[in-house]
Amino acid sequence: MSRPAKIAVTGGIGSGKSLFCKYLAELGETILFADTIAKKLMAEDVSIREKIIGLLGSDSYLGARPNNQYIASKVFTEPELLAGLNSIVHPAVGAETKILMDEVLKEKPRVFYEAALIFEARLQKYFDKVVLITAPDELRIRRAMERDNISREKVEERMRNQMNEITKSKLAGIIIMNDQGTSELYAKAVTLLKELSNDE
Repeated sequence: MSRPAKIAVTGGIGSGKSLFCKYLAELGETILFADTIAKKLMAEDVSIREKIIGLLGSDSYLGARPNNQYIASKVFTEPELLAGLNSIVHPAVGAETKILMDEVLKEKPRVFYEAALIFEARLQKYFDKVVLITAPDELRIRRAMERDNISREKVEERMRNQMNEITKSKLAGIIIMNDQGTSELYAKAVTLLKELSNDE
């Protein structure tokens, strides 16, 4: 990479992509998190708030704050509502992300962007590389159940709203298997950065 690079990190529920990005941050990289940007916009952008209330009802907000538990309960059981929510939030997140990435790249050689739905939202074209963090389905289910204290059914429901791992693997430029321990995942983060630096 002879120019500043925009690198997406993606993966399904329970894949470990957020932990991988935490390790990248510990190694000195700048990470932008799609969920953080989305939550900020949902809380602060009045037009987004009005559109979400129009789609999901007044219970979507508690005052000015998104009622995330209610929103999740609606969209993860009705695919058309999830698609509607994404059509409201994704364009705004994309525009804000571009601004933030460009700011980082004035100072650094690369910036990472962590998001679950890179391929589902067809965002891969905006990045120089896409890193997929993946793991066997059963391991992902177990991790998500333990992390979020939710049932297997809830995890499987969310997995059905995400692209399957085989299809993602065909689209990703770099695939990192996270089926061992945390120290192995950290080592893979170190290796990735070495490989990216060698490409510069």
